[in-house]
Amino acid sequence: MTENFAIAMPERVDTARPMESIGGRHRLRRSFGLGIGWLICLLPVLCLGQAGDESEGETEVLEEIVVTGRFQRSLQDALDMKREATEIIEALSAEDIGSLPDTSVAESLARLPGVSHTRNAFGANGLSIRGLGSILTSTTLNDRDLASEWGDRSISYNLFPAELISRATVYKAPAASHVEGGIGGTVNLQTARALDWGERSIAVNFRGRYNDLGPKVLEGESTGYRGSATYVDQFADDTLGVALGYAGQYAPLVSASTYIYESRKVDYGGYIDGLPDGFGPNNDFNVPYGGESSVLNGTSDRHSMLGTIQWRPNGAFEMNFDGFFSTFEQRGWSGGLALGGLGSFGNRYEDVTVDSGNLVSATVTCLHAAPTQCRDHSWGQDLSAISAMDNAGSELHSYGLGGRWTRGSATLTFDASWSKAEADNEYVTVHHRPYEAGSAPAVLIRPMASFGENEAGAGFMTSPLDFLDLSTNRQDAFLAIDDTRQDEIFTYKADLEFALVSPVFTAVTAGLRLVNRDNLFIPRRIRLLPGEAGPPVPIDPQHVIGVLDQERMDEAFDATPTLLLDTQAVRKAVFPEVEPLVQAVSGHFIEEDVSAIYVQMDFDASTPGGLPIAGNFGVRVVTTDVNTSGTQSINGVLGPIETSDSYTEALPSANINIFPREDFIIRLAASLAIARPAVTFLSPGTDQWGDNIWGGAYGGGNPYLRPFVADQVDLSFEKYFDEDTALAVALFGKEMDTFITQSRTVAGPPDHWVSYIPANGKGGGLLGLELTFQHSFQNLLPPQAGTVGIYATYSYTDSDIELTETFNSSTFGLDGQSDHVGNVTMHYYRNRFSARLSYRYRSEFTRPQRPARAFTTNAAEGDLAFQVSIDASDRLNFYLEGWNLLNEPRDNYYGLESLQGAYGVFGRNLQFGLTYRP
Repeated sequence: MTENFAIAMPERVDTARPMESIGGRHRLRRSFGLGIGWLICLLPVLCLGQAGDESEGETEVLEEIVVTGRFQRSLQDALDMKREATEIIEALSAEDIGSLPDTSVAESLARLPGVSHTRNAFGANGLSIRGLGSILTSTTLNDRDLASEWGDRSISYNLFPAELISRATVYKAPAASHVEGGIGGTVNLQTARALDWGERSIAVNFRGRYNDLGPKVLEGESTGYRGSATYVDQFADDTLGVALGYAGQYAPLVSASTYIYESRKVDYGGYIDGLPDGFGPNNDFNVPYGGESSVLNGTSDRHSMLGTIQWRPNGAFEMNFDGFFSTFEQRGWSGGLALGGLGSFGNRYEDVTVDSGNLVSATVTCLHAAPTQCRDHSWGQDLSAISAMDNAGSELHSYGLGGRWTRGSATLTFDASWSKAEADNEYVTVHHRPYEAGSAPAVLIRPMASFGENEAGAGFMTSPLDFLDLSTNRQDAFLAIDDTRQDEIFTYKADLEFALVSPVFTAVTAGLRLVNRDNLFIPRRIRLLPGEAGPPVPIDPQHVIGVLDQERMDEAFDATPTLLLDTQAVRKAVFPEVEPLVQAVSGHFIEEDVSAIYVQMDFDASTPGGLPIAGNFGVRVVTTDVNTSGTQSINGVLGPIETSDSYTEALPSANINIFPREDFIIRLAASLAIARPAVTFLSPGTDQWGDNIWGGAYGGGNPYLRPFVADQVDLSFEKYFDEDTALAVALFGKEMDTFITQSRTVAGPPDHWVSYIPANGKGGGLLGLELTFQHSFQNLLPPQAGTVGIYATYSYTDSDIELTETFNSSTFGLDGQSDHVGNVTMHYYRNRFSARLSYRYRSEFTRPQRPARAFTTNAAEGDLAFQVSIDASDRLNFYLEGWNLLNEPRDNYYGLESLQGAYGVFGRNLQFGLTYRP
């Protein structure tokens, strides 16, 4: 790197944070930008008349119908929670202690309207609420902050066993008393409180698991298990309650996939050959820089424990302690082919397919016509076989002590909590490739390679060379990654509520919340290219595990078979002295201090027309201080950098509930909401790669980012026919005043230098519709034939927010947004037998591509699942469940369906076992 190219961090100037607004009055004025929505929500409050006697403002409680089916009862409990809520929510309730309705928390949440999840080898994980991905969704446990093992503040739902969660609530419209941070919504997971549960409950679960892809994988794991034990009890005349729980899981992780990396615009002059007209010298076009075909085989272990103590000596005082600990460990290997060098000169392209200026598929060979000239040169495409060890571990702690004290008309609520997440990821890769037989020194062969998408829709990567021949293949490259991330949160909060004797207002509440967050990221890695790792080393037959052949896993795959090597053994024998080095410019330490105060008024009265009306309105003022430290590079010289920043947001909100009839509720809400930037976006470090001859790229974080900001309006109509039947229609709108995206700029000299820095950019609008219907057909079948029910949801979301792909400037929709999301569950119950059949669908959506640094479009996908349960007695229950029954692939592409991104399959899953309640 020459010294005439300088890289500097964004400065604290207005252009670096164009949407800055410090000061509550400006925020309050802008929050009324959706004037119609605010007028609708506030008008009923302004028009409140004097309430008559108290009975006029109360909603009559519907007659309760007792049901015996567990799933039906969980739907009924969730419906009660939704009906009684002050804000617009969705809810889940456990069928019984230790039995949330689905295998995982994310699977259960994805049944709710407007909620969808993403899939990977671990199953359902990341959530999207109302078209807004995990970065705009917050999750709490027992209303307490959770540390994140990731860099985007999201949590991994793999850490939360469904058996230990008693209920989950999704808040779609915030109140002033709610913790800020979720524009899409806030998910609160709740563990059992013993005194609220009301009786002793003990449950022991054990279930076996089977994945049908495992037997097709080399030494693949196909079986696993999960078990749990929960205990809830009350003591001292029901003034002391204890809840304890443990859940463990051992699960297979298997998949087969192909990745084509993102394309970038290049100009090869006269160094390229074989492309069609329009792609000649001095013409720009998009070429992917490589790809992979790989198989993953491994296992995951999860162990989780919880303990809660609830003390309520009288009706005026209560104390609660909650503790939760979960650890997750992944161990496995992956292997296949890796293709690189497509974005460099020195290649000849044949059998080319081009779409809209993009190279879609081709066969790539050396530019030189004579085969001997394709040996041992340092440029052109590069194809190698990879064997990788992929181990990761994470753990989450969450502990809190809180209480409530009522004296007269005042109630003081206080809470202190601590949460910490740690994650360690270790990834070691060994490359081998064919060399010319008998050559000394070894002469590398640059093999022919073909890539693209086949007729079955899967990505393919093939070569005529033999990657199985021990006499010609040699180990010559090495990559080791060892990253550590820590996230720690201390939270203190207090709320003081005064009950009011008023015909209109029932209570006023004020609160204070203080949060300290420390986030540390230490990346370690080392990469040795051919020649840097020493002379190529012949493969030791003792290090060969077997042959990877993707075609036997799924007929859609088409990839050249490769050897799978014991990566750990190779590392010890061939690269014993190679250890990952700290990548200072990619690491960071970020301290974030948040202080929030709020005031909220609750009301319950009647309109002049006599309609009962209730709800709340208020404002929350939040100040965020951010201090960062890291390393940046200036003129190739590393140096420390520290930054500090602060901003204040005022967040007004209003929630109105109108009761035209005792079984009909109209809910209106308006609010201003924020979501803070991903922690990694705030990193002050700057990285760079390339040189001043051929150019390159530099990128990093931006510690002066402002949060995502959105004005929100909600309107919901809810009709409750009986305890089992309801119809809900919800409309919502969000106007994103600012949206964080990757800023792409071209610098020079030369003009091939490109920077990628996150910045506050243009926002946009988001509109949506949600429908929910549930019903138990009590009279559809004869009484002796049982009961059939349905739970169905549908949501439509439309947005004009666009994301820009960082390399070739393609535009994509909002991350995680599907225009259409639907779920239908049919359930049946008769005596001791119950069954459910569910299908979940979501239309295409944008998601980040990994391991590439780009956005892709995920094709529409669905999931067919079933559950069968038989109560052998009041204490013993047998259970069978299956999911991903259609084995629908994950299919990603870069905007155009012809531009393959990722294609993968994960296998069908069955789970079977029993629950015993002594």
